[in-house]
Amino acid sequence: MATILDYQTNDALIGGGSLPFPLTNPLLGGTEVGVATINLAPADSTNLLRFEGTIGWAPDLLLLTPLLPILQVKIRVGSPTGTVIYEVDDSALIGTGVLTTITDNLMTVSFQHTLPATSVPAGPQPYFLTVSLRGLGSASIRGPVHFGAFVIAP
Repeated sequence: MATILDYQTNDALIGGGSLPFPLTNPLLGGTEVGVATINLAPADSTNLLRFEGTIGWAPDLLLLTPLLPILQVKIRVGSPTGTVIYEVDDSALIGTGVLTTITDNLMTVSFQHTLPATSVPAGPQPYFLTVSLRGLGSASIRGPVHFGAFVIAP
């Protein structure tokens, strides 16, 4: 039977902490932004690391021209610019011909990812959940934000 050896979580509610905050397209000077950090200490190389996360986000404007903002979510190990161990994209096609601010078109991206402890550096490590924007358009991280992980002995 599997045993949970460690569990860490970092959560921010809608409107909590620095939420909401805008993301800027890299073509306009935007960068990858850290949204949560946790620390894990696998006991040995046979352990499994299971990550889970949820990020609430929204395209900022509904424009006359169709746009496709793409939220890129990454888990990095060691530092906010460290090795990427997981990556997923979420997108929202917007543009209905009406120029208005979106207040009720919240998007949510959720993920689960499991990997062996041999895939990351040995010993205690920080893990960083980061977001960036690709595609055309702009978006904001609205929340909630959840980043959690387990160390599991198989």
